[in-house]
Amino acid sequence: MRKKISAIFWDMDGTLVDSEALHNESSEYATKMIVSKYPLVVSSIRIDPTGLSNETVFSLLFETEEQKVESHIFKEWEQLAVNYVIERITTDHGIAQSLKLFEYFHQKGISQSIVSNSPSKLVEHTVSTLKIRDKCRYLFSRDSVQYGKPDPSLYLNAIRLHEVDSDKALAFEDSGSGITAARAAGLNIVGIGEPSSKHNPDHTCLLTQNDWLINLEKHYFF
Repeated sequence: MRKKISAIFWDMDGTLVDSEALHNESSEYATKMIVSKYPLVVSSIRIDPTGLSNETVFSLLFETEEQKVESHIFKEWEQLAVNYVIERITTDHGIAQSLKLFEYFHQKGISQSIVSNSPSKLVEHTVSTLKIRDKCRYLFSRDSVQYGKPDPSLYLNAIRLHEVDSDKALAFEDSGSGITAARAAGLNIVGIGEPSSKHNPDHTCLLTQNDWLINLEKHYFF
């Protein structure tokens, strides 16, 4: 039985824009700059950082029982990382299948918002670069909540402001943290890219395929 969808919530990085490589580079760059300024020891990240907030990545890199880092150093690190991405991201990083769906939903008059673990400065810049800013009802960013994904706060705020039941909203996500957050908020979930399938979204859209709408319409009314 197909479900009627009244609102669409898009994660941004890895979902609308292929920016994960840029984020990895930005983290390495910011870390290099910070350790050249402060006497800090860097730890290896032993988990997949895809979809994690900057606070979480920074904590994995620097925070240990022996080493506590002052908050202003995180702010410097994040600013370096964000600026690195802003200076390099272009329309070429857009994920064509996702942007085609975004435009389809816009033409259908379905309300859409960005729900991202990135800070607001980067979210604003990215959606403007993709030329979809005026088609987004809201932009929900990491700095708008106390806890980012996998906590569901961002999605719960989106549900509340859209005034929609969770079972009538559809979230597009690519990461474990994002899918966990969307699941906790009671949303329908579409995973973007084959790696997302290991986190058990309701359905998966593969980047090697182009018939996303045909597949989604088997499960949802738009």
